[in-house]
Amino acid sequence: MPRDSYLESRIRAADAVELIHLLYEHTLTQVRAARSAMAANDVRGRSQAICKALAAIGELETSLN
Repeated sequence: MPRDSYLESRIRAADAVELIHLLYEHTLTQVRAARSAMAANDVRGRSQAICKALAAIGELETSLN
C-alpha cells in the first residue's frame, strides 16, 4: 500500500474489521492495475500488480479463524 499520512493514520486507527476491509480494497486495486497492465501489454506492471494482490490475499487468508 502506498505510504501517505492519511492511509497511515487510517491503518493505525482501524479495528480488525477495518484492516480486513483495507486489505480487500488494496487487493481489488491491484487486480484492476493488473488488468490494465495486461491490456497495455505491460508484462512487468502486470506481474508486479499480481504479486501485490497475492500478498494481500495471503494476509487476508491468515486473518481467518
